[in-house]
Amino acid sequence: MFSQFAPCFCQFPTGVVVLGARVGSDVAGMVVSSFSVGVSLSTPLVSFAAQRTSETWPPLRE
Repeated sequence: MFSQFAPCFCQFPTGVVVLGARVGSDVAGMVVSSFSVGVSLSTPLVSFAAQRTSETWPPLRE
């Protein structure tokens, strides 16, 4: 699985991204600047930080 994601992780060291998901029939998204790739490569994981008061984060968390 590493071979599928490593090229993507290498191309994006850090920056601003939009996280989005379909939640039921709705679409939710949020802009984050704390996105980090390559937390784990054996199981592809990324990390980001969301503010606790964000109204967008709860639907995305589900």
